[in-house]
Amino acid sequence: MGKANKEVSMRMAVAAGVWLVALALTVTASPAWQFVSNSPKAGGLGEAVTSDGQCLYILRAASTGEYQFWSYDPGALAWTELAIPPERPKSGTALAWDGADFIYALLGAAQADENRDFFYRYSISLKSWELLKPTGRPQGAGNALAWSGYDGRLYALVGSAEHGRSFRCYVPQQPGAWVELAPNPSWGRPDDGAALAWDGGEWLYALLGETEEKKAHWDFAAYHVPTQLWNQGLQDLPTEGGTGDGGSLLSIALWLPDHAGYIFAVGGGSALELPGRTFSVYDVREGVWDVSVPMPCPIGSWDGSRLAFASGHVFYWQGAPTTWECGGDALYMLTELPVSE
Repeated sequence: MGKANKEVSMRMAVAAGVWLVALALTVTASPAWQFVSNSPKAGGLGEAVTSDGQCLYILRAASTGEYQFWSYDPGALAWTELAIPPERPKSGTALAWDGADFIYALLGAAQADENRDFFYRYSISLKSWELLKPTGRPQGAGNALAWSGYDGRLYALVGSAEHGRSFRCYVPQQPGAWVELAPNPSWGRPDDGAALAWDGGEWLYALLGETEEKKAHWDFAAYHVPTQLWNQGLQDLPTEGGTGDGGSLLSIALWLPDHAGYIFAVGGGSALELPGRTFSVYDVREGVWDVSVPMPCPIGSWDGSRLAFASGHVFYWQGAPTTWECGGDALYMLTELPVSE
């Protein structure tokens, strides 16, 4: 076995250990957000958070053009600066872990970009980036990305109000083919706050985001992978002012299969660009939003998922401007999972 394969095996063994620790957590009636750390820098124009179950990974860029990629290890309480992708992240940056060695990345686009379609992946074991087949559709603020363990593919919302819409999947085994899929027929173009999450079974859950400026949207829907059909008759996300910058969805089914029936969500900033603090939990079996644990530090202003799961806990990164309450760089952890097994 080569060095890279050994490192991957060790990482998966560690992740398995994390599952056992997380399963031993006691669930309380009143979970709370606990401050963990400050990231090396605050948020930026292109940013996203993901995890491999052990560490958090954050990619962020500033308006000056400089950008960083970090990992945060909750066990060691340590931030590590990692190699950056060759291209700068922009609005609509999205990250997704494949359950093994790779973190995939859509690098987004500014409103003025006509056809920016960069797609990369980062090898955790090799600590390096690889350019993959481009999305083939213009990216933008409405990008979202999720890995599906059901079929071993990545699913993506691609585009924005300016750059159109596309729903497609990436097939690593073919190798690297993008397949166009039917978008939700009742939705328009995705934008700020768009998000995707795999529920651990046959479904993906999605937020459309702020498809119209100054008009609130709460659109929440599910996509059935085997039949390639959308269920758009779901209860709207309960966030004041609609979804917007920083809207996020998270399923922890990859690490805790017993919790596959829940989707965690952040509404992000409102359609009026007001900071948001809404964190809610969707009960898939009941079809309702059930739990809300307001976040102590508001998020908004910039796109990108803020939620991740590592070392048995749900985390959120503020990723906001330095002028905002908490300074824009706060990292928080839920003390307990706000759901039952």
